[in-house]
Amino acid sequence: MAVAEMRKVIFVGEKEVEERFIKKLSEVGIFQPVPVDKKTLKFLKVPEVKTDSLQNALNKIESAINFLTQFEEKKFDLGLFPSKLIVHPEKWSKWIKDFKWERVCRMCEEIEKDTEKIKEELSSLKEEYTNLLPWRKMTFPLTILKASKYLDCQAGIVPAESKNLILKLTQKKPIHALILEEVGRKIYLLLIFTREKKEEVEKILQKAKGEKVK
Repeated sequence: MAVAEMRKVIFVGEKEVEERFIKKLSEVGIFQPVPVDKKTLKFLKVPEVKTDSLQNALNKIESAINFLTQFEEKKFDLGLFPSKLIVHPEKWSKWIKDFKWERVCRMCEEIEKDTEKIKEELSSLKEEYTNLLPWRKMTFPLTILKASKYLDCQAGIVPAESKNLILKLTQKKPIHALILEEVGRKIYLLLIFTREKKEEVEKILQKAKGEKVK
């Protein structure tokens, strides 16, 4: 009786199907399981690949793409390119090899930081503009508001309902209330008075539930 040629084979698969798979092969009588030696196990071992640096690079590239996408004026099927470009494979490979993606990512990060800084400055300027807008009727140079030998002044904001009270408390006194603007429920005013009335002016603002403005 001729002896059939035997060959050594290695099956690689999921652990959960191992028993069923071996049982099926045994039933048809064409397979005899044998222990796998350490050398083979070492060969089959999945190599450990450190992906931290790769993931970090991918995150930077993705961040740069997201940043640049906002500047697209038109949307095309090919993203930043309006139509398909025919490029020779060698030129394409060279471009991929020589492309300084780290420099592009770094520039995007710097521009994004500068942009955020400018946005913050713009927001601060808008807030300052809004705060100064009610005082626009003060057309004279602010340097004249400095205390002099005989006169002094104080800018203030009081509730709209305190307008009559302010006018009443300053009536027939060396205190002049100059109403500059009424915005919403607030009145912006300038009190001009003789220097000896400084404490009285502060009391008037307190009674009117107002606040001094520097």
